[in-house]
Amino acid sequence: MNPIESQKLLLIAESELNRAHLQEDCAALAADLRRFSGGAASLGSLTNSAIGLVAGLVALQQGKVTQPRAATPWLHTLLTGTSLIARLWRMWNPPVRER
Repeated sequence: MNPIESQKLLLIAESELNRAHLQEDCAALAADLRRFSGGAASLGSLTNSAIGLVAGLVALQQGKVTQPRAATPWLHTLLTGTSLIARLWRMWNPPVRER
């Protein structure tokens, strides 16, 4: 066997190894995408639930007769909403325990 033939065989073997690694990487990427899309779907259902909750709270609030009050500062409203979302998130997504 001359050096050119042996180099050709080495290149073919290297190509096969690279092809196998590429297939493994593609399979890992597909698994990550499936996991990510499942998380996005649960986030979408959480968002829909939060919107329904806020709509219900607004409907309840509109049904009450209250005294007019001063405008609520936007920062207070933002923090209250963030707190509500964080509580809902913790409720629907319990912490993952490591084994």
